[in-house]
Amino acid sequence: MQKTAVFAVLGSAALLAADTFTPRQRQFWSFQKIQPQAPPATRNPVWARNPIDQFILAKLEAKGIAPVASADKITLLRRASFDLIGLPPTPEEADAFLADQSPQAFEKVVDRLLASPQYGERWGRHWLDLARFAESEGFKSDEARPNGRLCLETDAPVAALLTDLKARGLLDTTLVVWGGEFGRTAFNEKGNGRDHNPWGFSVWMAGGGTRKGQVTGRTDDIGLPAIERPVHVHDLHATILWCLGLDHVKVNYLHNARSQRPTIVSGEVIRGAIA
Repeated sequence: MQKTAVFAVLGSAALLAADTFTPRQRQFWSFQKIQPQAPPATRNPVWARNPIDQFILAKLEAKGIAPVASADKITLLRRASFDLIGLPPTPEEADAFLADQSPQAFEKVVDRLLASPQYGERWGRHWLDLARFAESEGFKSDEARPNGRLCLETDAPVAALLTDLKARGLLDTTLVVWGGEFGRTAFNEKGNGRDHNPWGFSVWMAGGGTRKGQVTGRTDDIGLPAIERPVHVHDLHATILWCLGLDHVKVNYLHNARSQRPTIVSGEVIRGAIA
């Protein structure tokens, strides 16, 4: 349903654009009909392996640039793997590619990467961004969206992000903070949606020196007030700064010609959240 909504919006934008484009804008290359074109002649026909290479080589020769040497097999494998799934090849995949001396060796690698779940996870994140899958209808209309399902759908891209950071060896030095604009009440006093909730708010952090599996505080059964070990927003900010290697008491900045702290005059580091 979300993809359909995206295409519907894009289609509506195209209908509006048809009435607003100027003649000059209509000449933009992406609006032109596709026409068959003969590949240009080049001075080095041996380098080009297909018609696309000929177009690239013609542009390079026009600028006096010589093509770089062909990449070795491991470099080629790493480029394809990082580009398509965002992860490096495993040692087993590298050994198999090096051992495959057939002309279709690289083609088989690309087919394998395109068929892998990681390919869908990597590029699906771009669609999720376009669909704004985790957002509500805005302001007082939250009940119009299936928020329970949308919350569950955030698990996949979040897990993919953390898995990607860990696979690259970056999770220990990257602090991931997941929160929102504000908390929400379980009810609304006026009309649709739910009110802002200043008494209960959920944030989680991962990597960057945080301790795994720790839960600090708890709201009541309907998610309204924090009733157990409440954490002030200044405590959260102090903890984030600590994970970044900064002491919130010693960090100062000028605001309206006055020296101020990012946590005002309060805030304590949540020690239980630090590894």
